[in-house]
Amino acid sequence: MDSGEAKAAREAREARGANREEAPRSAAGPGSGGARGTGVSRPKAAAVACLRGLLNAWYRLCRAVLPRRNQVLLLSRQSDEPSYDFQVLAGQFRARGFSAVVMAKRLSRKNAPAYGLFALRQTARLAQSRLCVIDGYNPVVSLLSLDVAPDAGQIDARRADPVVIQIWHAFGAFKAFGRQSTDTAENCSGQTADLLRMHKNYSWAVCSGERCREAYAQAFGMPVERVVAKERPWCFKLKRLGKARRAKPSRAGGPRGILFAPTLRKNPDSPRPLSELYEAGAWKRLEDGGAATVVWSFHPLERKGRAGVSTLDALMTSDLLVTDYSSVVFEACLLGVPTLFYVPDIDWYRRSPGLNADPAMLCPNLCFTDEAALLEALEGFASGTWDYPWDEYRRFGASAFDEGDAPDDALADFAASRLGSGRTIDDGPCKA
Repeated sequence: MDSGEAKAAREAREARGANREEAPRSAAGPGSGGARGTGVSRPKAAAVACLRGLLNAWYRLCRAVLPRRNQVLLLSRQSDEPSYDFQVLAGQFRARGFSAVVMAKRLSRKNAPAYGLFALRQTARLAQSRLCVIDGYNPVVSLLSLDVAPDAGQIDARRADPVVIQIWHAFGAFKAFGRQSTDTAENCSGQTADLLRMHKNYSWAVCSGERCREAYAQAFGMPVERVVAKERPWCFKLKRLGKARRAKPSRAGGPRGILFAPTLRKNPDSPRPLSELYEAGAWKRLEDGGAATVVWSFHPLERKGRAGVSTLDALMTSDLLVTDYSSVVFEACLLGVPTLFYVPDIDWYRRSPGLNADPAMLCPNLCFTDEAALLEALEGFASGTWDYPWDEYRRFGASAFDEGDAPDDALADFAASRLGSGRTIDDGPCKA
């Protein structure tokens, strides 16, 4: 990192720390910056204790009677279908002599009973596996009492609990997340996080670049030495798509595609500047005269009857991204799609949930706090009269990614190396 990037990154961390210290805590109610749902009721604590006891009893039973296999288990709650990362990783593990099982199911209030049965199936599979890869908080993994010492799988593969590797579903560390943002309006209280054992039981965590390791260690409550920078398969695919995109001749004439993609705001009283911009409708003038086509992609939980499209699908065909604090900006970086930040609420957001990469410090000329100034910049981009500051954009992207190229299977190699030999082990019951 050059001196300018290092100074900007350091100032961003210091600003995040200072603002987090000033943030109201659990005594505050919704809208005041305090945590959502502060405190833990006795019925909730009792219910979680019962759930944890059930899962642990079931896990111990499965460990006692089911064979331990040379198996990798990939678990996700991000969607009902395996992600691209999981599909590729499963193939790479199989090529190394492991069997690979992928289990993906989104948890919602509507499918809670069915998910309960799915959780028992996950637990049984976990008991049979040597390695478990997850891409977000998974209560099955975190609520269990596991010994996930980083080298356990190498020392005694038959007796050890599975090695658990958290690869996280987002690139970089734009906003504060996980344990970094508890007791803020955009996350739960620290007491709730402790009750649910959020982000417990990770042997290792994987982030997209060296500059993210500290933030991930804080988010998952683990030593920074157990956070490693490895690129996921999705990163390699986006790099290839970005290279192909840049190789195409520049489009002459025609409207420029502008994508607006607000981040999810979990607290109903949190500011929503991009939603307000959408409702006001002044952005529609960008389409007058055919200079631009505008697409809005709200998070599914915030569409509220508004038309929505897949953000990543829309990004692939866009010429410019406008967001506030969405980590989709890092996908845009890999694709070579320029980005502008609309952040009139940045002082609030520095407190709740907090920022690891502060755009106002890393790329001030890409940040707008005034609607009129943003629309003027967008009109200049659509007409080709605005000189986009690519140097600042690259500096922001450098907060998430390292320079150079790694082998496409570096993550699978790292994970397999945590287990020692890839040979099949004894298929008898595993005595804990």
